[in-house]
Amino acid sequence: MAAYAYNEEISSYYIERRTRTNAVLMPSTHYHNHYEIYYLRKGKARYFIDNTTIDLNEGDMVLIPPYVIHRTAYIEDGELERLLITFTLDFMKKPEDDPVFRCFERYYIKKADVHKSLLNSIEAESNSPDEFSDELIRNYIATLLIRLSRIMEKTAFEAKAPSFIQQITEYITENYATEITLDELSKEFSVSKSHLSRQFKAITGFGINEYITIVRVRNAERLILTTDLSITDIATMCGFNDSNYFSSVFKKLKGIPPLKFRGNNL
Repeated sequence: MAAYAYNEEISSYYIERRTRTNAVLMPSTHYHNHYEIYYLRKGKARYFIDNTTIDLNEGDMVLIPPYVIHRTAYIEDGELERLLITFTLDFMKKPEDDPVFRCFERYYIKKADVHKSLLNSIEAESNSPDEFSDELIRNYIATLLIRLSRIMEKTAFEAKAPSFIQQITEYITENYATEITLDELSKEFSVSKSHLSRQFKAITGFGINEYITIVRVRNAERLILTTDLSITDIATMCGFNDSNYFSSVFKKLKGIPPLKFRGNNL
């Protein structure tokens, strides 16, 4: 089904329904500066978000706050259909600490199909936009977030990741500024390098080095946007020993070099 993108760079909102007919892994490491709602309309999927892996069934929902690493791995052959809704704070015209965003403190909403009618309204409005669509979509999304925030405390959260995988991702998140190697992780968590690598990839969808790199780049991005530190200093603070290598990795993941990224966001 065709989707209507209000802004290609997601400066406001983006709504898309997509269907897949075979098992597939999200092709790239993923985090962003906007809010995202992932609703699984049909099929089963495995979703990795912020150190936790969740197995999703039809009607389940994942809520992704800004700058949280996530990735989708479809775990079952057959048709899978999902609805994706992304939006920015500017579009919602609300501050980050507004209570409507409280639902994003809990990433997983089980059996969210009770909100299917509202989700359908958001999608329908985005597919046939007119001069009133922005305001309607904004109100529909706000209503959805209010409903989800109300039920958040009653919603079960099921973490499926083996404990040692979650411990490893948390260790990387806390120690990204230091040198982290597969040998060190193997010794730290008393597991063979081969087993660690296989299990980490199978559970999270990431390779170890890939995950370490994206955690470092994510934190570097925050420093680029919120400080006047030099790119060289930021690279060092985020675990990169070579600023040129950092710039190359940053460009590969973000599409532009770090200096240009900073200039574009002044």
